[in-house]
Amino acid sequence: MKEVKDAVFALEYKAINGITAIWFDLANLHFIVDPCMLYNGMLGSNDIIGTALLYLNAEHLSNRKTSYYVKQEFNGDFFSWTLNQLLCEPEIRLNFGYKEYLQKTEESILGLYNDIVNNKPTAYDGIIKPAEIKKIYEQLKTLKLFFMPKRLRSSEVTEEKLSFDCPAKENGKREWSLDIPYSLKIGNREIFSHISDWTNDMDYVRYQLESYCYCRKAQIKLHFEDEPTIINLEKISTLASAESVGTGTSYNYDDFVKVTIQPNSFVKGSAVTGICNEKETVKELYLGLLNIGREGYPFDENNYHNNYHNGWDYDAIVFYNHIKSPIIERYVSGIEDKYNSIVERQRIIHYVFTISPDYTHVLGQMTGQSAVVGVLSDDTVTLYKDDYDDELCSVKLPGAYDWLEEFKCKSDGVKSTMGTIDTEEWHLRGLILAKELKKKIPEDIDVWYGYPFEDVEHRDSRPILITEGTLKEYFEEELAKACLKKDKDIIDYCLYMDADINAGDGSAFKHLIASENSIESLSDEELKSINNQKLELFEYLLTKGLTVNAGQAGIDPVLKLCKIWKCDLIEQRIHEILDNRY
Repeated sequence: MKEVKDAVFALEYKAINGITAIWFDLANLHFIVDPCMLYNGMLGSNDIIGTALLYLNAEHLSNRKTSYYVKQEFNGDFFSWTLNQLLCEPEIRLNFGYKEYLQKTEESILGLYNDIVNNKPTAYDGIIKPAEIKKIYEQLKTLKLFFMPKRLRSSEVTEEKLSFDCPAKENGKREWSLDIPYSLKIGNREIFSHISDWTNDMDYVRYQLESYCYCRKAQIKLHFEDEPTIINLEKISTLASAESVGTGTSYNYDDFVKVTIQPNSFVKGSAVTGICNEKETVKELYLGLLNIGREGYPFDENNYHNNYHNGWDYDAIVFYNHIKSPIIERYVSGIEDKYNSIVERQRIIHYVFTISPDYTHVLGQMTGQSAVVGVLSDDTVTLYKDDYDDELCSVKLPGAYDWLEEFKCKSDGVKSTMGTIDTEEWHLRGLILAKELKKKIPEDIDVWYGYPFEDVEHRDSRPILITEGTLKEYFEEELAKACLKKDKDIIDYCLYMDADINAGDGSAFKHLIASENSIESLSDEELKSINNQKLELFEYLLTKGLTVNAGQAGIDPVLKLCKIWKCDLIEQRIHEILDNRY
């Protein structure tokens, strides 16, 4: 291999012979650079030979004369490119200082982005979608943060949400046969691909998610044909605050997960990167994959009985069990394993029911088999294996019949907003019923709580898997909302339902300090009245176990919120509490 140290790095967005593109110059030759592959390679995703990054003297990417395959690597001090035109030819290795490399790459993509926005012609027109260029541009700031995780501060990080979705059937049918479509999105940046029926090891996928629960690092591969889309998860800690303690300094950190989604070559687009919430990310991936089994995606009405297609090696419920993990469920629910306790690693589920009423008088429906749940006026709920032919179990579920009848009486059609129903209260009752049902039925049956089609606001929401921590999570979110509204009755109810007052990095306390509306227009008397109300609730929550510096970043963010919302009384009280501790 020929190695070029301190290579002259000539990467620039410009026009050569009337062709506007990102050009790379080497030894008097001009190469057009593929911007998607350039970005993906910076994340380490161009490690498969056959990834074409450079095109020699191409008049247009679709009419390229010669392609050069490039493997891009980053070792902490410099970037390197390993180039070859054909496998039989000697490789050339180029090394670049990483700061210069990032600067040149950013300048080149920014130039291309500006021309795309202004509809100016480029070499990539008709070859690379403008949305991909915009996606790369939006992610450059996050990408630069990835190269200095040890020096990150919380103020530099924008936390984004990861979502994993499988599209529902259209007109009752799917256009695919055995491949499962899905979308992965961070913020507004999306990758759409498929999971193939014969190339995926779902046990390994589950194992990787479990590994993150303990090791805070994982690599998940979802294959389409024989090429994977790779989801890399890695914990990063950011410096939230520093304060003097005695003769030293105390540092407080926030934890996030760095997510890199590297698409397979069928996607023909750029990678997606972001910094996300740890538990929410693991939960979204886990429930998204588990929901594939719940929905019965591997089944296809047209091909299931076709002898030419063997289909999946296992059916929907087996797919479900390959993903099912008590370890992951405990992690996302915040349930800590006790020292020396025996940890349940796997649980086999034989039936999956979804509580979701509709006009066919169905309370629940079992995955993949159209079996129903009968509900009698005396609140007897009966689960059947298959179309009332074989009873699975029967339990008393007080309130189930009235809950179902209320929906049927008050909901007013397909375009309904569910009429006069208080939807939040009604869904809360449904969640409690689902939780009680789960307690009373055999352990080999899973229960999900789904939203009826008539509930327009939640129509596209994924059903909720009922686990030990499901209601706890729900009520902790409700507790934070109640603290914002300063509603003591709802606060008491959430605490009664075992919501942790210190959960969510002190979310409830932070919402208590804030106000629903702007305080700028308030008079001094009105502000004093609101602050007295906040202080009264604060003192009450202290008796319920509130810790003033429960958040990972310590007390500083809380005191900063007090300044923003002019909560002088709470701020003074916090200082009194802290002074009494030392």
